[in-house]
Amino acid sequence: MSARRSLKLPVITVCLLILAACKAPPGTPEPVAVEQEDSKRDGEMFRAFHHIGLPTEDPQPDEAYVEETKVWVTDPADHPFRVEYLRYEADSPVTGPLREKAHVAYRVEELKTALEGKDLLLEPFTPMPGLSVAFFEEDGVVIEYMQFEGGATEFDDLN
Repeated sequence: MSARRSLKLPVITVCLLILAACKAPPGTPEPVAVEQEDSKRDGEMFRAFHHIGLPTEDPQPDEAYVEETKVWVTDPADHPFRVEYLRYEADSPVTGPLREKAHVAYRVEELKTALEGKDLLLEPFTPMPGLSVAFFEEDGVVIEYMQFEGGATEFDDLN
């Protein structure tokens, strides 16, 4: 199977996840306006789309290594469609849906609060100073919540 054909299903998955992540209910303020509001709106925790994560077996340009999970990742801010590629080492402790499925990631203001009642696939951890993340599955979709510190919204803001 050619590399182009093997990417067809992940690309379709990404497109569907992006559409689902970006579709807001009628009357939802623009993202800038939401970020200026309190962290709770209509009883729901604030979250903002950050990226789509795609597992791959192919090395990618400018990968960074996350020691704790033994995975190579790319910076979604460097991709025009906010895609993060994840390439797991053979002995990575990450297993199951998190390793096998694409995920959608959101920034949240308070990770602990946002995760209340969630059945976690991967407990909160710190892949880099200033960023805490956790993964869970909801309605068959793997979701990552990310808490940046100090007003950061991107990985570059933490350097």
